[in-house]
Amino acid sequence: MGIKLVYYGLIIPASKLPFGVMYCVSDVLSLFLTYIIKYRKDVSSENLKRAFPDITEAEISRIYRKNSKHVADILLEGTKNMTMSEKQLKSRIVFKNTEIFDKYYKEGKSVILMGSHCNNWEYIITSQNLYLPHLAVGIGQPLTNPFFNYEINKRRGRFGMKIVHAKTYKDVIEENIKNNNPVSVLVLADQSPPNIHRAFWGKMFDVDTPFAYGGELLARKYNMPVIYLKNTKISRGIYEVEPVVLTENPNAEPYGGILDKYIATMEEQILVHPEYWLWTHKRWKHKPPADLESLKKKNLETFNSKKKD
Repeated sequence: MGIKLVYYGLIIPASKLPFGVMYCVSDVLSLFLTYIIKYRKDVSSENLKRAFPDITEAEISRIYRKNSKHVADILLEGTKNMTMSEKQLKSRIVFKNTEIFDKYYKEGKSVILMGSHCNNWEYIITSQNLYLPHLAVGIGQPLTNPFFNYEINKRRGRFGMKIVHAKTYKDVIEENIKNNNPVSVLVLADQSPPNIHRAFWGKMFDVDTPFAYGGELLARKYNMPVIYLKNTKISRGIYEVEPVVLTENPNAEPYGGILDKYIATMEEQILVHPEYWLWTHKRWKHKPPADLESLKKKNLETFNSKKKD
């Protein structure tokens, strides 16, 4: 909680820093995170050991140091993002191959965008409506502090992104689809789900891992193509987003098939540069229930019964 308060408190002053000065501040912050408070070192080490059972302590330390530097950059870039102009933002993040989205938009198709905590997801949230023809909709959990929740989401949505919460997103999506206004719904699908018994249990790095089923459920319900947003760091502070189509026909996929493709695609990206994923995030905080296989069978039966309906 402490690092969040520091981050929120930095938003106003840090957002006004020139980029060069901002990255100097980030260098100092990364040293503080790495060597003074050792920010979530235990969580990062545990995650890395789960993902890579044969990893050495030296390799864990190397990735942790690089990841701490990356986290510092993300924190400062996140604050700067709150006040950047459209021109500045477009110079920092570019969407490639947007003709894919143009095609779906002309066909009147809404799309599900599955993102991850690789590289800078805040830039994606803010810039999505600038690059894609669809109305940008982002699904997220509200922050515990109402003031920061309002202020941050207002700034995230200043270029047209509509931030909605888990309890209201269906109404927003259905209203726009009904009015022939295709939407692109962004889901950061590598967040831990609130209810592990309703989640889809897949294998991430060969570890039983729960994933919120909402993205796949929406794709099936509204027959939306599903696209993974591969966000790559080109250089410090510069990112490039490449769409990877996971499926154009979601209802032809088996239960969990879309999420399985998402997991495999994300793993592939993480393996190239593991230091750019958020290892400080408690991806495996939920232990598999003792009756996991029974739970999987029950969820599959529920899916099949609803599919028949």
